[in-house]
Amino acid sequence: MSRYVRLLFAILAVHALIFSSTAAARTDVIVDAQGDVAVSDPAYVDIVQARVTEQVGRDTLVFQIELAGAVPDSPSGFVAFNPVIDTPGGPTGDFGLVVRWCSQATVPACGPGPAHWESALILAAGAPVLNAFAFDVNGATVKMYVHPTLFGNPASFSWRASSRLFPASTGQPPTDLAPNSGWSDFTR
Repeated sequence: MSRYVRLLFAILAVHALIFSSTAAARTDVIVDAQGDVAVSDPAYVDIVQARVTEQVGRDTLVFQIELAGAVPDSPSGFVAFNPVIDTPGGPTGDFGLVVRWCSQATVPACGPGPAHWESALILAAGAPVLNAFAFDVNGATVKMYVHPTLFGNPASFSWRASSRLFPASTGQPPTDLAPNSGWSDFTR
């Protein structure tokens, strides 16, 4: 009987290894200090953590930004959350993924209608691509579900996350950056 018990445990151990393989996802996490934005800025633009996770088998990268406070369903003005991606061989920061609350009154490249949430792929050269990827804004979490071919399907890239209370076109710096300087590297 003990031989059958050992065989059963061996089979269970093999299944556990197969189903818990690290090939299921790769993740890079950036931790950012809470309270490193101006005192007058709302907590929902203070990045406390950003991460990118590759969902292997789904061919999806999930960019997630955790904030110090819940994002309002309808903010009183422009707000954006955007990972910036730097691919090998391209210009620095050659792709931007943006989830933003905007209207054409605040950002001419925003989609039509009253103020709303939308996603946009910002290219180093060329017009933004609106609604290029799915996203969620839920409480203090912003998630972006991105097919890697949107930015060239690189095997590795550098990235950072930012939040903004003003469109980048105004020339004002991001409200918060994670990391505060430099880039984080992600290898698929």
